[in-house]
Amino acid sequence: MLHRPTLMRKLIPQVEELEYKQLLLDPEQMFLSSLPTQFQTTKLLAIQDAVSTHPLDEEYLPQLQQLHSFLNNDQQVIKMYDQFSARLVEIEQTIKERNEDASLRNRCGAGIAPYELLIPSSSGPGVTGMGVPNSISN
Repeated sequence: MLHRPTLMRKLIPQVEELEYKQLLLDPEQMFLSSLPTQFQTTKLLAIQDAVSTHPLDEEYLPQLQQLHSFLNNDQQVIKMYDQFSARLVEIEQTIKERNEDASLRNRCGAGIAPYELLIPSSSGPGVTGMGVPNSISN
């Protein structure tokens, strides 16, 4: 059996089902009856907002403040983390260059938002959709 999509309450009826005749007679009504209620939609949006909001004290890569104490000053691991952080800075520069490159399709122009989802230095509280959090919530 097919899995139900997140935002739909019903599957499309099969030919042998009674609801299939209703679908043929009034497809618009069948579609509208399969949509979630306002309460279900509001609940889903509230949950998504709660798990997507970045708290004020969230740490982002490569900005971990307590790294040295957490790693007990293990110099080899700290060196590897510093290399990782430097690579993240290179990736951020690549993202910025691509955002500004007019030859790349769907990357720049009027009304086209630049890609900012995983830019390491762009972080802040709220639902920003930016930065690389140290952990995930969903």
